[in-house]
Amino acid sequence: MENNKEAITDSILSKYLKLLLLFLFLPFILFIFNEYIIPNYFSNSSPKIIILGSKRLKKEDIFTFLKGKVNKNIANISLSDMEHRLEEHLRIKKATVSRKTGNKLEIKIDERQAEFIINSGDTLYEVDSDFRIISIDDVREENLCILTGEFTPQDGVFSGAVIREFASTVNRAFKIYPQLKSRISEVELRNDGSVMAYIHFPSHIRANAGISLESQQVRKLYAALAFFENKNIKPKILDLRGDDAVYQ
Repeated sequence: MENNKEAITDSILSKYLKLLLLFLFLPFILFIFNEYIIPNYFSNSSPKIIILGSKRLKKEDIFTFLKGKVNKNIANISLSDMEHRLEEHLRIKKATVSRKTGNKLEIKIDERQAEFIINSGDTLYEVDSDFRIISIDDVREENLCILTGEFTPQDGVFSGAVIREFASTVNRAFKIYPQLKSRISEVELRNDGSVMAYIHFPSHIRANAGISLESQQVRKLYAALAFFENKNIKPKILDLRGDDAVYQ
């Protein structure tokens, strides 16, 4: 009788021990299942893609770009190859791709920041601070000043001294009077070397700055716009070439 009781007790303890061991090893089993079994099972299917850091780029833009560059299932492509593909996109400065559990890919995007819009040959280019082109006829950054003129990019960059000096003068004007940035929509460098600024606030005004947009012209422009706004005057033309600003 005592032997039967001991056998029953040993059996119960054995079952509890097995359950305890199963409980202890359950996290490890789940890890193996998630890391290896599920990814291998779904290796021929497209993974769920998580995109982080994108601002102007939409998820659909990235999907379309990858499909155009990768001729096989992106689930089977190497991560470094996918990063290289993404960095071919004009807007992407840096891309990092990593695999996550549950058949997921995480894409971290570092986008280039547009500084100006260059209008040349009826084509609009967004460019960054290094004058590298980040879009062509696909402007997505708001409230950027347009620089218009006969400028020619080479290898995806506007590298000529003329455009860089022109942009520098416009930047200096905005630095001296930041309020002008929200009032000037476009600055044009004409073929004869004259500079024309197009104002959209407080009204649509065409301002002739002469051969350059220097501090004297910028000061007169700022004072004139403040005067127009205060007096509710809406001229069409503003001439900054003389000693005094003249408007019509």
